Amino acid sequence: MKIISIISTFLFLLAGVIFASSLQEQNKALAKRAFEELLSRGQFELAEQLYAKDFANHGIHRDIGLQEDQEALKGWHQAFPDIAIVPKKLIAEGDLVVVYWVARGTNTGTGNGLPATGKQVGNESKRIRL
Repeated sequence: MKIISIISTFLFLLAGVIFASSLQEQNKALAKRAFEELLSRGQFELAEQLYAKDFANHGIHRDIGLQEDQEALKGWHQAFPDIAIVPKKLIAEGDLVVVYWVARGTNTGTGNGLPATGKQVGNESKRIRL
């Protein structure tokens, strides 16, 4: 009887690990999709599908909600029409995903208070919670 109990407990724990791993992989895939389709390609209509209702972008000076975040993103797309925001490393634990990303673009437009300079820019470190 103890062997059956031990085996049942092991299988239950194994199922929990597999389910959690699967959920983490799904969350990473969702975050990657947000970076590729919304952040890089500017498909802003996907924001409500890809982001949680209580989304918060934890900025350096303050946190902002989804609407303000998307307005800023639209401004970056205006300032850098060729912007590419590429996820390089995704780490998931529970329902959280941390993304290490790189952004590149050429400032040929105006947006977010930036005049067009024609200069290329890049950023090597930024984290965002989706």
